[in-house]
Amino acid sequence: SAAIVPADGHLYVQWENGVLALVKADPAAFEEVSYFQIPDSGDNPCWAHPVIVDGMLYVRDGDNMFCYDIRK
Repeated sequence: SAAIVPADGHLYVQWENGVLALVKADPAAFEEVSYFQIPDSGDNPCWAHPVIVDGMLYVRDGDNMFCYDIRK
């Protein structure tokens, strides 16, 4: 299971295992651009949806919240 947010022709996919992936938004094929493990995601599933505001990606996992600058 995953939470997905679109931006600039890509999809930010937060998998319940704490992996956050950047995927090209292409209906013809799944192309993962990059991914990383959310810090301290632990063994609990991640259910919160990522949010993008003013070029900043907000990701929450359990008691932690992280903010990433995704502007070009």
